[in-house]
Amino acid sequence: MVHRKTFATSTTRRSKEGQRGMISALTAATDGSGLFAAGSYRGSIVLYDTRTGRAESELGGCAIGGITQLRFSQDGRFLFSGSRRGSTVTSFTKIEFVIFI
Repeated sequence: MVHRKTFATSTTRRSKEGQRGMISALTAATDGSGLFAAGSYRGSIVLYDTRTGRAESELGGCAIGGITQLRFSQDGRFLFSGSRRGSTVTSFTKIEFVIFI
């Protein structure tokens, strides 16, 4: 049996709700927290909770030129991101994850 949940992103370009931009990277936390992160070509990263089916937080100031890579650390305490035009890897700590949308 397959269990499927749908998570809403922005429905239109003008919408102010949901994650904006084409989703370009996904990663799931392996620490059992039920979180996964979605990055977009607009440079946003949003954390979603598979247990609640909701977007839990948005991480700001993520990238120049769009998110291309996302990865949680093995213990789930850090999220790393890379971007199309960036020359650095950005890391976020679990404390930064609690900035609710």
